[in-house]
Amino acid sequence: ILVFFYIFRYTIGMHIRIIYGSNSGSTRSVAELMAQLLEQGRHQVTGQSADQGSPDDIAEADITLVGSCSWDHFAGKERLHGQLQQHWFTLQKKVGSRTYPKHRFAIFGLGDSTYTNFCGAADHLEALVKKWKGQRLGSILRLDSYFFEQEQNDRQIKEWLRGLPLS
Repeated sequence: ILVFFYIFRYTIGMHIRIIYGSNSGSTRSVAELMAQLLEQGRHQVTGQSADQGSPDDIAEADITLVGSCSWDHFAGKERLHGQLQQHWFTLQKKVGSRTYPKHRFAIFGLGDSTYTNFCGAADHLEALVKKWKGQRLGSILRLDSYFFEQEQNDRQIKEWLRGLPLS
């Protein structure tokens, strides 16, 4: 039975969950591209918006990719550049004080380099992974103006995924 498990595991690959926050659809598009590329590598992939995620969704995956667009929020009259997309706040509340020691996370962010804090949401996600006591895989992927430079960004996504230790 143990031999079968290892053969099955090697053939199927890992269960990778992609959790994203998207406003205009660009982060969702990136997550969908990542899912296609990872499935070509024989991984089982589940993608979902952060507001639909649950603490168990994270725990059940072998690796979780977390991503968000960077968005401006207002605190009164003050404009806060590079904030996390609002769906992530829903998931954070659901997770509460739960932690994920030894769970592996990879982080990606989308933004616009004209923002004061380019891809600032990725920094918030990195802090969230640390709060959850997770292990970050690889470098943070930061994509600039995704739809305006889609071909270049898609190449960057492919390179980033190839560089992640997904075994």
